[in-house]
Amino acid sequence: LISVGVIILFAFISLQGIKQIDVVMVFIFVAI
Repeated sequence: LISVGVIILFAFISLQGIKQIDVVMVFIFVAI
């Protein structure tokens, strides 16, 4: 499983201007 810190980092990066699709990708990777 991916650490929560990494997930938070991805969330902040996505909020800074990356498309929401990347956020969905992150959740998919977490789900796997």
